[in-house]
Amino acid sequence: MPALTVPFTIAHIAFAWPLCHYGLPRLALAVGSMVPDIAHLFPRRGWTDHTALSVVTFSIPVGTMVFYLIERWVAPGLRPFWPQPWKAAVLDLCAIEHRPRIVGIFLGVGVGAAIHVALDHCTHAYGVLVLNLPWFFAIELLRTPWDFSVHVYQLLQQLTGMVGCWVLAVKLHRWGQTHQAQPLQLMHLRGVALLSLVTFSIALIFGYCQSWWLPFPDRLQVFLVQFAMALMVAAATGLLALSSVGHGYMYLRHGGVSSAHQSSSD
Repeated sequence: MPALTVPFTIAHIAFAWPLCHYGLPRLALAVGSMVPDIAHLFPRRGWTDHTALSVVTFSIPVGTMVFYLIERWVAPGLRPFWPQPWKAAVLDLCAIEHRPRIVGIFLGVGVGAAIHVALDHCTHAYGVLVLNLPWFFAIELLRTPWDFSVHVYQLLQQLTGMVGCWVLAVKLHRWGQTHQAQPLQLMHLRGVALLSLVTFSIALIFGYCQSWWLPFPDRLQVFLVQFAMALMVAAATGLLALSSVGHGYMYLRHGGVSSAHQSSSD
């Protein structure tokens, strides 16, 4: 029976983010901590997929490109859509990231990716520690009537995913309370809610189409993995599309002046 693996990609940010206190760019750390999972969209190779080598050969070059794409296109293009109570704070946060040294970007992406890879090698079946210390990581904790078993490394994977998501949620809540310029209302989040609904719907449909014909629990395994991958792709595509709309809006609003030259007050 295959292991139940659900990629909580965004949870990896929580384990890399604290290193921003040592001078590494926050955006670079966040991108680096997620970029190794992009390799899931391609055939598995040693130089691309969750190895020490892949941090240098895949994560740093791809993560650097993603960093500049977010910094130069996505973040500026999303200006018209930021929730109003946080708009000024978000723009200030992005402005801090606009002038990091290239070495800092490489280091931030590389360190974030290395933390991701190291964590996965403790929590996935292919992990170095799991394979070399099976007397601990491969201990069977639970077996279901469907011959599905839960091992220590799988429990660690789910726990780190949930803890990482919880930490990010708490930090976001505290940041919002500290920086919002006015009380947050539901109408301020209508755009975020609509984009999230569309993204989740696409991912759910894709996951169902990829798994409905399989027997249980294989169906659940395939559905969760395909759903997670589709969610990542759909979210990235949606943000790119939305930022393109934002650039077009600002271009027309300012009479053809490029949005890259607009002040942060936009």
